Amino acid sequence: MHFFCGENINNQEINKKKKKKQKTKERRAKSKILFSNWMEKRGAFFGGVSRYIVLVCIYVYVRVMTSY
Repeated sequence: MHFFCGENINNQEINKKKKKKQKTKERRAKSKILFSNWMEKRGAFFGGVSRYIVLVCIYVYVRVMTSY
């Protein structure tokens, strides 16, 4: 009986964690949508340029890290 009670408490904790994870997922999805909408408003040209700059930065960073 005591074991069952302990198990019940654990399940409640797990459910709380699951709900928390769900909320962060939802928040992330929302911010992603907002960001993509903002990028679209800025125009395709600006979006393309910034994407190119980011790719170049990543490439340079990787090159520097692998050269050491």
